Amino acid sequence: MNLNNKGFTLIEVLAVIVIITVLGGIAIPNVLKSINTSKETSEKVLKDNIKTAAQQLYEEIEYNDNELYDYTRSSKQESIKISDNVLTIHLQTLIMNGFLGEGDEDSKKLINPVTGEDIGDCIITVKKNVVNDVVNYEFLHVDTMDKCNVDSLNSVRNQDMGNVMDDLSLGYYISMTPSRSAFSTDHELTGYSSNQTINPRELNLWRVIKINSDGSVDVISEYVSSVNVSFQGLTGYKNLVGYLNVLASQYENSAYTSGSRYFGYNGQTEYITDTSKFVISAPWTCSTSSSCNSVESQGGGDSLYLTDVNLLQLALGTKKAYKVGTTTAVNYWVASRHYEYYDTNLYVWGGVTLGYTGNIILPDGDYDLYNYDGKFLTYTISYALRPILTLKAGFTCSSGDGTKDNPCVLK
Repeated sequence: MNLNNKGFTLIEVLAVIVIITVLGGIAIPNVLKSINTSKETSEKVLKDNIKTAAQQLYEEIEYNDNELYDYTRSSKQESIKISDNVLTIHLQTLIMNGFLGEGDEDSKKLINPVTGEDIGDCIITVKKNVVNDVVNYEFLHVDTMDKCNVDSLNSVRNQDMGNVMDDLSLGYYISMTPSRSAFSTDHELTGYSSNQTINPRELNLWRVIKINSDGSVDVISEYVSSVNVSFQGLTGYKNLVGYLNVLASQYENSAYTSGSRYFGYNGQTEYITDTSKFVISAPWTCSTSSSCNSVESQGGGDSLYLTDVNLLQLALGTKKAYKVGTTTAVNYWVASRHYEYYDTNLYVWGGVTLGYTGNIILPDGDYDLYNYDGKFLTYTISYALRPILTLKAGFTCSSGDGTKDNPCVLK
């Protein structure tokens, strides 16, 4: 029997070793580069999340006068104080007070994705600056430990446009034109007496307000619409949030966007169907977000819009916006409702808006859509639009460096 057992020659074995070595020399650097790129992207996302959380903590203490405590990884520290517009905390504080991360607070760790080290004991300083009524926040490390150097928490911009994610920072300018040139509103949903026409393509300059963990990017229009959209009465109030989201979707361009929402939307009831609280007897004896716990899904309003307000302030340093093509600052809608209680014979429902000075406006008898003042009254309110879009991950620029005069023009 001839089994024809033939082994490999030394030359063949050496040839195989050489081929494997060559392939390894090509593949391994690419794998390592991919790993490093992923870590760097994660670091950028972490940096922006820390900034957002730190600003929200600052504003929670400043505006709501809440007593919150500083934390290290191992222990609770003293209560947090703002002194001369400066707040200094350990990063673990953002987790323990619920501003960063989810889950069991006792087991939470904040990890530097580049070094793999726990950075909860690292220290950050938040400084609030107000110049000509424009507010901005500085974020500075005051810790000398190497592990705390999360890209120094400073936005660094270079001029290599091959990969925008290497260059991207909050406030970055992007030029992108929506697909739709006209859209007619539905008066049956707005409650207004007639349909109105908007031109989505007029809003074509956008600002980065959030870099998401999947690489997608949330952007908001630099300007607001030239047309004010009207909502009226109980119908307008019930449908306000949902229909503002519909209007925001008209500004998408499927070549670049993966979604949209209207400014202020954060999971609120889009269309209110339970109308049992719109009655001749005050449904709640306190206003939205007060102690009597008005029910959002029944028209009691919400404060969920503050997430986007904080994102906007953090990214742009101002909430003020100008009508497109003008130098006129105007009021614009926020995707949020508010209920205001005065007494058993006077209570109002209306939409939240941002004023031309950048201030939040709540309905107070002058800005409401529907109220009870001895009888039910209906009003019409008209404001401009400011949508938010989500850009697909991995987008690139054909030109521009992300500044206002030279924005990134999407390929």
